[in-house]
Formats: sequence, C-alpha cells, structure tokens
Amino acid sequence: MSASRWRIGLNLRGRLILEAVGTYFLMLVIALVTIRNAPVPEAAFAIGAVLIAIVYAIGPHSWAHFNPSMSLAFWLRGTMPGREVAPYVIAQVCGALLAVFTQMLLVLPESEFIQGVPKPITSLPETNHLSLVIGELLFTFALVFTTLHVATTRLQRGNAYFGLVVASIVVAGILTMGPVASAVFNPAVQIGFWAMGSGGVTDGVLIVGSSLVGGALAAFGFRLVHGASQDPE
Repeated sequence: MSASRWRIGLNLRGRLILEAVGTYFLMLVIALVTIRNAPVPEAAFAIGAVLIAIVYAIGPHSWAHFNPSMSLAFWLRGTMPGREVAPYVIAQVCGALLAVFTQMLLVLPESEFIQGVPKPITSLPETNHLSLVIGELLFTFALVFTTLHVATTRLQRGNAYFGLVVASIVVAGILTMGPVASAVFNPAVQIGFWAMGSGGVTDGVLIVGSSLVGGALAAFGFRLVHGASQDPE
C-alpha cells in the first residue's frame, strides 16, 4: 500500500498554506506569553488551548503537523511522501517567523510587559544541557508517538479526541519539563525564538537536534510495534 493511501484530499498548496497558518497562530501565542514572562501554568494553558483549536480545525485537511519533527516522523512512518517534507518544513518555519514579526508589531520594545531580554518560557538562567536534551527528546517522542497512533491507524481513524491527545502531551511537557530545562518540542518554534533574539545558539541547536531525533525515534518505534504495514489495525 503506497503512502498516497494516507494523503489528504486537499492539494499540496492548500495544505502548505494551512500548515503556515496553524504554525503562525501556535508561534504567535508562544511568542506573546514568552515576551511578557507569563507564569508557566498560564503559558501552558494558552498554548494548549490554541493547539486544540488549530489541530481540530486544520488536522482533517493537512494533518496539522505545525512541527518539522512531526513531518519527518510522518514520512518515516510511511504516511507522507518524502518530496513533501521540505515544503511542509518551509511552510512551518515561514509561519513561525511571520508570527514573531506580528509579535514585534503588537508588543513594542518599550512595552511595560517586557522585563529585560525575552527568553523562552521554559528556560532556566543556567540550562543543564543533558536535562535539556533528555527533556526535548522524551516529550517530542511522546508527542509524535501518540499522534501517529491517534491520527494514522485504522483502528482509531475518525476519532473525536485526536486534538485533545496532541494538546495534552504538549501541556504536560511544558508543566513538567519547563521548570527543569526546556519545553519547546518543535524546531520551527525554536527558529522563532532565535528570530526573537531569545535563547542561546548552543541551547537552540540542542533543542532542534533533540526534537528531530525524538520524532525519528517515535516513527521507528511505531514501526517496531506495528511492523512495516502502512495501515495498521
């Protein structure tokens, strides 16, 4: 069974637009809660809420990846043609960068909300690199692994809870890993943080790398459990 079995009916251009739009709103919320140093629980709620909305709205049309690690995993799992991975990633990054530009227009540098240099809501003053790598890898794995199960298996096809599953993993990751090291789980969001002038190069590279590895391991783990079938029960 070919990967086209899983392709959404909308054409590639339409799906790329939706990926950019979804990533835009996800990054916009993240940027705004970050720039005003919102408490972690408040930030987790806001991010989870927007994620539920955009996943339910866009998921049936584009798979609602909004995350290069997710697109990589869908390809490795066999539900997405390899030629579409790069366009998806470019659309996601463009959406994130446009959201950062919007945040800069909404919250000017002299705004009373900004207290010093903005930083990711989940970063500590002195980040433990090992904790950062482990946290990003584990929760990206959890996010992608659960998404593959609720969104790409015949047994759970058409379920009404896939958006809640995706958002709940992200919220859990922010609440648990945020105070420890990092909770980005998304290379496109990390690129957005760089555009905001937030976060160091080393930490960012580790976040991007760990997220991509976590997504790849989730795809391989899925295939280890279900075999090479592209339509597992």
